[in-house]
Amino acid sequence: MKILAFAASSSRSSINKALVRHAAERLRAELLPRAELELLDLNDLEVPTYSIDRERADGIPAAATRFFEMIGSADALIISFAEHNGAYTAAYKSLYDWASRIDAKVFQGKPLLALSTSPGGRGGKSVLEVATKAAPRFGAELIASLSVPRFHNNFDKERGALREGEHARELTRVLKQFAARLDPRQRTTKLPAPGAPMWNERYSERFASYGTEPNDFVRAVASRIPAGPVLVIAAGEGRDAVYLAERGHEVTAMDLSRVGLENAAKLATKRGVALTTVVADLADYELGDARWAGIVAIWAHVPPALRRAVFAASVTALRPGGVLILESYAPAQLTTAGKGGPPVAELLLDAETARRELAGLEIELCQETRRTISEGRYHLGLSATTQVLGVRPA
Repeated sequence: MKILAFAASSSRSSINKALVRHAAERLRAELLPRAELELLDLNDLEVPTYSIDRERADGIPAAATRFFEMIGSADALIISFAEHNGAYTAAYKSLYDWASRIDAKVFQGKPLLALSTSPGGRGGKSVLEVATKAAPRFGAELIASLSVPRFHNNFDKERGALREGEHARELTRVLKQFAARLDPRQRTTKLPAPGAPMWNERYSERFASYGTEPNDFVRAVASRIPAGPVLVIAAGEGRDAVYLAERGHEVTAMDLSRVGLENAAKLATKRGVALTTVVADLADYELGDARWAGIVAIWAHVPPALRRAVFAASVTALRPGGVLILESYAPAQLTTAGKGGPPVAELLLDAETARRELAGLEIELCQETRRTISEGRYHLGLSATTQVLGVRPA
């Protein structure tokens, strides 16, 4: 497997070049050790600004043909886009324009990991948005994208690597997502759900990791829950639990993160509602029998065996007429540009599986959809999800 990596910049001291090198080397070292890595420097492929007159007079420059051929000989691409005035650099745009005269599908169907960085707080987001929107139209299979703000604060030049923290973890996530597309063995690797230490660390960051407003699907269907107590599974920092308490339900928020639930309790106090919090692992938590008017599970990604057990317990734990509300990232998230969800298909949920494993409920809605998500720092952009609304028969 050959991976072509480059920065869309001709700067000799390009920070995007440093980022793309780091990302590519981490991908090979940690996830795809047999991959062949080719690092391209745009300075080796200098071309004049494109014009139709120049093309008619001189033809397509050899450097543009070589660029097109290098993409064609690669199995996948990693590109870090430098931003000049909100768009591509002149060096990259010229090369790209010339290559498109060979074939408009410049990227030739190759899987693409798109990155960007800048010294400022936006991290080149403007050019990354341009690039990710254009990529499918010009033949790329966009797998994932990541913007790294404040490069000089977040990148250790001596180590040639991102400093430990949120951005390094996000790079790990997108690299795993990219590797899962390139190597089928990565997609079937059995990974346990993240444990309490990881979630405690995340929820110790700036509040709130996933925002304070409820999940859009919860907001849309919350009125279907009849009066009575509600259990929110994997409640995190409490945004859905607090919202349901504001609607008049007696709410129990369950999560394995003590820190997350402490934040949830503070949010409930701030909003003037009561909330019962329970620190527990889903593998050990007893949901009860005909106990709940509603059970809400948003982004509760667990291994399949545990998921099946929780689904079966949820059917029993609902009162007759009780409602299950569930949203999970779908397997298509692995090849969708949005940010969110675990990086392996095993922990994701498709609609067919959800319908089968919740057979004890009357399913009013079970669908896979693509929607734009904006939930704090960790769930952003166009995403692939599975949504379920099920009712226990009366």
